Amino acid sequence: MGIDVSRPRFSWQLAGAKRNIMQSAYEIKVLYGTSVAWSSGKINSGQSVHVPYNGEALQSGKKYTWQVRVWDNVGKVSGWKTSSFQTAFF
Repeated sequence: MGIDVSRPRFSWQLAGAKRNIMQSAYEIKVLYGTSVAWSSGKINSGQSVHVPYNGEALQSGKKYTWQVRVWDNVGKVSGWKTSSFQTAFF
């Protein structure tokens, strides 16, 4: 089963956040195989829920990988965290 939209939204949670540490920026990449389908670039924002995909419409019936990394309010950047999803036939 896959997601049935060509422009998904992404959510994540800052793991292991210490007291008074919060997200100040993020970067998302969506990959098809080894090709980058979309990269947000670094976005200065604390948003981490329902962040919209802003690339070309995703293809039907394909598996994509997405990665996110975040910066905190003291300038520390996380490593890339990776997940994947499959698009439905639409």
